[in-house]
Amino acid sequence: MFREFVDRKVERGDIKKSTRTRYEQVFKRHYIETGWHKKKMENVSPEQLSDFIEDEVGRCNLSSKGLTALSGITKGMIQRARKNKAVTYQIEDVFADVDVKTRKVHRRPDRETFTETELPMLVQYLIENHDVHNTSILFMLLSGLRVGEMVGLKFSDFTSKTSAVIRRSETRWRDEHGIWRYEIDTPKTEAGYRTIYIPQEYDWIYDELRRLNPYAEYVCTFRGKRMHTVAVRDRLYRICDKLGFEKKSTHKLRKTFCSILLDGGFDQNLIISLMGHTDIGTSERFYHYDRKSAEKKQKMMDNIVEFRYLTTICPNGSQNPGTQMA
Repeated sequence: MFREFVDRKVERGDIKKSTRTRYEQVFKRHYIETGWHKKKMENVSPEQLSDFIEDEVGRCNLSSKGLTALSGITKGMIQRARKNKAVTYQIEDVFADVDVKTRKVHRRPDRETFTETELPMLVQYLIENHDVHNTSILFMLLSGLRVGEMVGLKFSDFTSKTSAVIRRSETRWRDEHGIWRYEIDTPKTEAGYRTIYIPQEYDWIYDELRRLNPYAEYVCTFRGKRMHTVAVRDRLYRICDKLGFEKKSTHKLRKTFCSILLDGGFDQNLIISLMGHTDIGTSERFYHYDRKSAEKKQKMMDNIVEFRYLTTICPNGSQNPGTQMA
């Protein structure tokens, strides 16, 4: 039933091949590893399916995102089974009574973005070692581009040395032999189509990328071939190792970019436009992290006017009460 559900989705163009690969990974983790793929839908009651989902949350210690993925393919199979007259129950009959507590994901800000200490070191390294990989990473940091969008960027997409129109991205999927395939596709959502900008003082990046590949169609071209996302990711990992950072993915560049914009008080519509999001809530919830060092936080606390004013009106004046008590 899973195969029918997924194949129909691909045939109708409802999902991309890369999404099918993700569905297959979720199906393998939950249904194949547990042996549930051998069961026939017509022999499974909604109560049994509901219990199975609850058990998988515990077995795999699922987050809310993981539960959403499992629920998504399960609902698709139920819909397909209903069309084939294999079952008569509704999706609600399975999920109405699912009672689980998903794992809360606690992400440390210093692991999700490049900190105020790390960022200058990273930028300096990228500028001093400016090959096509490093210059592309710098461009991503300054523009908020996804890595798939970066490797799909063409020189013809630039409207100036500091702006470009985003209209494609690389996706990857596994073929029937389990081999990863890469292809250029359109953005997943309408919000993905947008114009991005970098600061004017970095307009030299375009010239450098063009110098490195004077006749190439794609910006990220190495030895005559378009680079894949994995090449850019691996380069950033190696740079982190070289600089003594914890390994951080290219997506952390994007989170850093968004955090800088939000901390800078940029207009919300501008932020979601540059990020390719549909609403500011996405930017705030998943891309906004505190990047300030402990020293800077302490300095900010020391400079709060209201707290400094209190020392002038307290009984002991500006004298430290703790010192007096000692």
